[in-house]
Amino acid sequence: TVGPDFPPVDFYMFVRADSGVKTVQDLAGKSFGCGPPATTATQICRSVLRAAGILDKVKLVELPFAQLASQMVNGDIVGFSRVMVGQPAGFALRLSKRVDLRVLDLGALIDKSDLLKRSQSLSATEIPKGTYKFQPGALRTVAFYSFFVVNKNVPADHVYELARLMHSQAMVDHMKTAFRFHGFYPKNKTPLTGLVVPLHPGAEKFWKEVGVTIPKAKVAK
Repeated sequence: TVGPDFPPVDFYMFVRADSGVKTVQDLAGKSFGCGPPATTATQICRSVLRAAGILDKVKLVELPFAQLASQMVNGDIVGFSRVMVGQPAGFALRLSKRVDLRVLDLGALIDKSDLLKRSQSLSATEIPKGTYKFQPGALRTVAFYSFFVVNKNVPADHVYELARLMHSQAMVDHMKTAFRFHGFYPKNKTPLTGLVVPLHPGAEKFWKEVGVTIPKAKVAK
């Protein structure tokens, strides 16, 4: 790992408000879009459905998000999943203007299943009450942290310089106009939270220099 690019990325399971689907288990026997093939959203969606014990009972549809949104609006599927950065997420706001929405709360599934144990890159999170008009209260879901990674054989001085430039104040200032939900340091005060893949030694040098605490056993050898 070199360092972060996004802050926590939230996972949403949208359903039509008139679909009768109020829990993940209610998706059994329904057509549901997990996301485009081989994407993060699809992988998490499958993990959630597997943890709920209904993966083989849901009619999965894997298409680009725009197509899934259209199918949901048309009633061809009851809903679909997506990962998004920032609260409120612009995509969710736009979708809510096309169809009445419900976002499934995953709290009970998180508490009672091995979802987080089996998918160690995921962590429990909450979408606060009032984030969206279509949201009656706080919602629990899962999220993951997004990082830049490099081959372990890239020279340490190259990785150090990459990390230094990526997480400079100049980059943060630029990203204010390019993508305000970015996760670059020093805007992101906890840049190594959620680290799964060990740090490259060149990145370790950079993070030590700027005074960021490095999680134990998280430096590649």
